[in-house]
This record gives sequence, C-alpha cells and structure tokens, in this order.
Amino acid sequence: MRIFLTSLMAFFLSAFAGGLIAQTLAVETGATEEYILVFVATSGIAVVVTFVLFVAQFFGNGIKAVNITTVALIVLFGLMLAGLYAWSLSASPDHRVSHSDMSIFAGLILPNLAIIIVQWLFVRWRLGRRPGAETPRFGRGPEPA
Repeated sequence: MRIFLTSLMAFFLSAFAGGLIAQTLAVETGATEEYILVFVATSGIAVVVTFVLFVAQFFGNGIKAVNITTVALIVLFGLMLAGLYAWSLSASPDHRVSHSDMSIFAGLILPNLAIIIVQWLFVRWRLGRRPGAETPRFGRGPEPA
C-alpha cells in the first residue's frame, strides 16, 4: 500500500510541477491553440513515468532501481526529442520550424523533464525512509511495515 500511495503522491506533485511550468511558458511566450500539444504531452509523460517508477519500486534495491530507471527515462526522453528536432529540420524550407515555434520545443522539454525529476526525487526520498529498503519484494517473505 505504501508503494501505491508513494506513486500516487508523486504523480500529483509532478503533474502539478509540470503543469505549472507549461502554464508559465504558455503565458510568457504568448502561446496559442497549438500549445495544447504541450499540455497533452505533459499529462501523458506524468502517467508513463508514474507507472515506470511504480514498477521500479518493487525491485530489491529500490533506490538503485529508481536511479537507473530515471536515468534511462531521461535518456529515452532526450532521444525522442532529438529525433523530433531532427525530423523538424529535415522538412522542406517552406515548412521548417520558425523561431516562434521553438516555444513548443521548450514546452515539450522543460515541463516533462521537471515531471521526471520531481517524481525521481519524491520516490527516492520515500524509498529511503522505508524500513528494509534493501530487501527483495517479490515473494520473499512478508512485506515490511
């Protein structure tokens, strides 16, 4: 139950932080309707990261598993954004990304990176406070209180 509540609280905290950053970027850059993509990506990333870190908490050395998972998530997220940027550069000159569209790239990077980092910090903090944090969790005795 503790892992579920940790993941639920991490989801709400990170979604709030990511949404706040996305909202601030939207206001500061004078974004229009196309910025909806940023808000959808923010909520999607929050759900995916919550699920992945939820599963990582069940490993024997939970803190190490969460650290490795977070690094893998950041690398995967960076590769996806690099691919999106390379794809936008490969478009024809008439359809290339303009300077004003770069706010969407910032909106895709900053809030989602904040979501990953906030979840990592919160889950890692909660795992460090769990008694028996180094013991395996899958079928090897009762769950520590």
